[in-house]
Order: sequence, then structure tokens, then C-alpha cells
Amino acid sequence: MFFLFPPVLIGFLQGQDSLLLLLVMTLAVVELRKDRNFTAGCLLGCGLFKFHIVLTLVVLVASLGRKGLLRGFAVVFLTSLLLSAGISGCAFFTAYPRFLMSLSSLPMADINPAAMANIRGLVSVLGVARHAEARLALIGIGSVLLFWHAWRTFRSIGSRFADAANLAFGNFVLTSILVSYHLSPSDLCIALLPIGLFSQYLAEHTGIPRWARLTVLGSQCVLFLPPLHMISLARHMYVYPIIPILIMFLLTSAEIFRGIPRDVNGSAVSRFRPIAQ
Repeated sequence: MFFLFPPVLIGFLQGQDSLLLLLVMTLAVVELRKDRNFTAGCLLGCGLFKFHIVLTLVVLVASLGRKGLLRGFAVVFLTSLLLSAGISGCAFFTAYPRFLMSLSSLPMADINPAAMANIRGLVSVLGVARHAEARLALIGIGSVLLFWHAWRTFRSIGSRFADAANLAFGNFVLTSILVSYHLSPSDLCIALLPIGLFSQYLAEHTGIPRWARLTVLGSQCVLFLPPLHMISLARHMYVYPIIPILIMFLLTSAEIFRGIPRDVNGSAVSRFRPIAQ
């Protein structure tokens, strides 16, 4: 059924590596749920070919106190740097950043912010800022606020969130999508991961308000089914999928925040089971 998701079809049609990123991130989440943090870090390091997406996920997961995650990520990161230097020479350390900085101005790059379902695409489409510097500032502020919201919501429960693991990891993937500076339509295939995680959470928990449950399910259906993507592609405005993504992001973070009881001092008190060792 997942092959019906339009970004997956776009990835196959264009021969993109976004599906490989989906595989890497899914395997990493599986390892994180088994408390194999070093292996998860190594897997996320393998996704550095799209570092603008993976780095956000690594930082958010590491903020939960996952010991070994950063070690595994650092091992693969340094290995990749050495291999790149061996293949392309040490000049790539300066040549590649220069290439990225000038990518938008290259004639064949076809960089279109309106085709990005992230904060950059939303700011560009809304037209709230005429100058490039002002747009960049708004993109930065919006991305930081979303990142801070995701970090603040889940950090209070530390590593003891067996009941909330699906919400946390799914929300972090959505955050990675929203704050990524560049996002092609095929990259949106990684949204399959939070769709699956949220669906499992909804199936296993009954204390969720009915309106919230129906809204999350409705947003998943709108994002998964073809009509939204067909309309977006026809209008050359693939930013529209950000609407259900933002709804899921806000509702899942609200659900986990609602599920953290607080003591008289206002500190969070976790009610979730520790992850089995």
C-alpha cells in the first residue's frame, strides 16, 4: 500500500535516493526502540547524503539522553569524510560548501521554494517578505521555533517514554521535514515513517480526545492519498502538503504534552514505563 504514496512514485520515476533515506531512518527508529543507540547512530550517519534532513533528527533524538547515539553517528561521519577526501581530494572540504552556496544561482539547478513542503516553501509562497534577506530571517526564525517546540515538548520525559516513543520519533521526523532548507517532492516519502508510527499509537491508546484522533487520521489520509499531490503538482506549488504535516506536528506534540502530569512545582513527572533493557 505504501507504493501508492505519490512521493514514493516520484522517487522511483526520477531515480532519487529519498527512498534510501526512508529505509535508513526507519531502521534507525527500529534500533532506537530496541535501545540500540550506537547502531541507530551509525544508521543515521549513513543518511548524511541528505544532511539537511538527518542532522535535525540526530540532534532531537540525542537531546533525549540516548547514550551511544552520537558516538555511532560520529564514527560514520568521520569515516565518510575520510572516504570523500580519499576519492575527491582534500579540496572537497571547501569546494562542496561553495557549490551549495551557489546552487540556487546555477541555471540548471531548478531550485523552486514553492515546490518545498517546508518552512522555506511556506514563507516563499505567502509573500510576507519582499527581500531575500527578510525571507531568510523569517525562515530561520520559524525553523528555530518549530525545532524548539519539538525539543521542549519531549525532553521532559527523558528516555522513559515507552508509551510515547511512536509520537516522539514520528514528531521528530516531521520536524526534520519542516525545518529542512531544501526539500524535493520525492524527499517527502520519509513522511511514511511518522504516518506509520502515529497510526500504531492511535491503535494502541484509547484516551485520546475524539476530535484529536479524527483530525490526525484525517490529516494522514489527506497527506497519503493522491488528490492533494496531484493538485500541488498541477499548480507547481508542492508546498500544500505542509498543511497536514503541520497539523500532525502540532497535535502529536500537544498529545504528549497533555500526557505529562506535573507536580506542585510545575516540573514534569513521567508516567511512562521505562524501556526494557
